[in-house]
Order: sequence, then structure tokens, then C-alpha cells
Amino acid sequence: MKKIVITTYFLLFSIIMLGQTTVEVSGKVVDNDSGIPIPGVNIIEKGTTNGTMTDFDGNFVLEAPAHATLVISYLGYTTQEININNKSKIDIALQQSAAALDEVVVVGYGTQKKVNLTGSVASVDGDMLESRAITSVSAGLSGLLPGVSVRQSSGMPGADGGTIRIRGTGTLNQPPQWF
Repeated sequence: MKKIVITTYFLLFSIIMLGQTTVEVSGKVVDNDSGIPIPGVNIIEKGTTNGTMTDFDGNFVLEAPAHATLVISYLGYTTQEININNKSKIDIALQQSAAALDEVVVVGYGTQKKVNLTGSVASVDGDMLESRAITSVSAGLSGLLPGVSVRQSSGMPGADGGTIRIRGTGTLNQPPQWF
């Protein structure tokens, strides 16, 4: 009887251990259209906080259960879910998603979702600047954006002495001081 109990425990322990095996998964994430590696892609085991990011060359390494599902996501690309199925090497090609890019605005040194912006956002297309005969950056911005005023302090060629002000000097009801 004692042998049967010990054998049963051993079998149950073996089955549990087989179900908990982990695999070190590695691979590369590239753009589907160009084949260029994508750095900073999030790769997370579905339903957990276990995850990693791709390096500068698009490579990643993650230890996860052998039959887990990986969620691969990156801004501007369609999110994918891939089953590991006991594989140790998975290469992923992400498809660009134009709809995801419409919701993001680059602001200063970062990005924000459009819905989170509280102020106005204006942009200048490179084609607009190319179609104008300009001698400096400040002259190129003059008259293109609402709320942006540009004043040239010198007419000397090659000397960009322009002052660019966005919505005045920063105080309410105070006219801009040009002198």
C-alpha cells in the first residue's frame, strides 16, 4: 500500500512539473514591409507582467512557460499574439497600422495621445517650407502657424536674428514687447 501511495505522488509531481516547464524564447522583431529591425517593441506573456523589450537590433530573449501566449505590441503597429508551443526561436514581422498613428501627436521631446492634449497643436509640412523662398528658419515659419509671431531684427543676409514668440510673452493681456 505504501508503494502505491509513493508511486501516485511521484506521478502527480511529474505531471505537475511537466505542465510548468519553461522555455527561453529568443527572436527578432522586424517591420513587415521593409524588414528593418524595430527597437523597443514590448513582448509580454499574456495575462502576466512577465515581459521584455527588443534591443537596438530588434532582438529579444524571454523565459516563459512552454505553452504560453506572447503579446507583441509597438506604437504604430498592429498588436499580435503568438503561441510559443515549446519553440525556442520566434521571428516576428509587425504590420504597420495607420489608424494607431492618427491618435498620437509628437510634442516637444515626447509623444501624447490626441485625447490627452489640452492646448492647440500646429505643424508645418516640409513641402510648405520647400515651396517658399526663405533664407532662415525663422523666416520660413513666419506667417504659417496661428499664434506664432516672428520678428526679424536684421536684414543682413545669413544673419538669422529672428525672434520667435508662441502666443505672446507668456502673460495674459500683455502685448508682445519688441524693443
